[in-house]
Amino acid sequence: MQQRAPLVTERRQFGRRPVQWQGEVILPCRAALACTIKNTSRMGALIELDAYVWVPARFHLVIEGRFETACTVQHRTSGCVGVKFDTPMPDLL
Repeated sequence: MQQRAPLVTERRQFGRRPVQWQGEVILPCRAALACTIKNTSRMGALIELDAYVWVPARFHLVIEGRFETACTVQHRTSGCVGVKFDTPMPDLL
């Protein structure tokens, strides 16, 4: 008998869409860190950083030079950080 993978419950309030946007992580007293936004929704994003870069639990994120918000880290994986935005992203991006 073949085993089935357990169903995954989607906990996000807003659906994500794949993107390849450039961004910057803004930290106090440090140079901006370049990142790539891999997917996004109105209230969050998955950002890719150099695997050796550490970011704090809260920071500012600038996307494509057109949207800036404070973020809270929701999860971390190798080289990627999932964040929740403090301010909803407008639909124009």
